[in-house]
Amino acid sequence: MGTELVAMSTKELERLEVVRRVVEGRLTQAKAGEFIGLSERQVRRLCAAFEERGPVGLVSGKRGQPSNRRLRDELRSQAIEIVRERYADFSPTLVSHLFNPLAT
Repeated sequence: MGTELVAMSTKELERLEVVRRVVEGRLTQAKAGEFIGLSERQVRRLCAAFEERGPVGLVSGKRGQPSNRRLRDELRSQAIEIVRERYADFSPTLVSHLFNPLAT
């Protein structure tokens, strides 16, 4: 395992510390699950990933990938064009509330 720079979220850093304690034998998997809000099975999976790949194993595999809920580029461009034409003087927040009244 070489040294590799890994960007981790706060949540992932917390998981790293808990998983390290489990791997070192200072914490049970059940207690670790309680601390980080996961089942004992998920803690086992995280420990295996950590032992196999190091801290990189705890980083989300979805990081850097586009969302499955994103708009098609064509539709996004059309929406931006309409907003710029008709609502040029509106703030982004106001436009958001105009098109999605439940987003308050």
